[in-house]
Amino acid sequence: MKLYALAYKAKMNQKEKDLELRARELDRENRKLRGDLELANIDNSALRKQVRGYQAQILEYQYRAGEKQRPNSEITLEDYLDGLNQRKPDVVIKRTGLGGINVIGSTKLSYLNKALIKSIASEYLVNGNVIVRDDITEDQLIDVFIENRVYVPAIVIINKTDLVSKEKLLDHIHKIKKTGWNVIGISALNGSGLHKLRDTIFSELKLIRIYMKPVGKQVDLDEPLILREGDTVDNACEKLHRQFKDKFRYASVTGPSAKHDAQKVGLDHKLNDGDILTIVTSR
Repeated sequence: MKLYALAYKAKMNQKEKDLELRARELDRENRKLRGDLELANIDNSALRKQVRGYQAQILEYQYRAGEKQRPNSEITLEDYLDGLNQRKPDVVIKRTGLGGINVIGSTKLSYLNKALIKSIASEYLVNGNVIVRDDITEDQLIDVFIENRVYVPAIVIINKTDLVSKEKLLDHIHKIKKTGWNVIGISALNGSGLHKLRDTIFSELKLIRIYMKPVGKQVDLDEPLILREGDTVDNACEKLHRQFKDKFRYASVTGPSAKHDAQKVGLDHKLNDGDILTIVTSR
């Protein structure tokens, strides 16, 4: 009878743990949903005309002339932008066959302790090492286990800068930058700041421009091939056409990634922004 009571108590404790974890997940989903309800369907056609192909989601703040109001709910900008402009926490999970759960790391933790990390980890694995190299929060740790969080680079854009003084604009930009955000002031009306915006978007997306030079022809400087940082000649061949890779002999590269002009390289050569590439294939 005593053994049965202990087993029943252990079962109830596990149920309480499951319910507590689910409650945390529901709370986070709730915050995200409340944020989605704050989205505004505003008229930003002027900006879209200036920066073609880019779309933004904007958190609406009710505003009338001479009057400042908070959003309809108490959700903050940080709640809505959860996951944006954040890097993935440096936490490694290594599953093992034996030994239970071990928490490894010398980083000073402000929000968690090893006992709490072990408790959260026990919901997702039985044996394993949790290597923590960042000062993480409870939500960040859960994200590491669930693996459904997407970390997206983001920038803050202040539009209609032509309507405020330069001093006031710089003051706002300074305050936002102190919170860790990259800020760009623009005016869709007079076009100021748009060139910097395009360059920043390109940089944040980690794209590179490769200028193709067909054999015996001039370099095409008008329409570069767009690749990702870290891409190789192999990736360029795949993007152009599969036959380029199937019939590949060698490539010739001039530019930042080359040791000298017209350097002969193979498929594994890593390309840089601004490279001029010629792909030589067999007939």
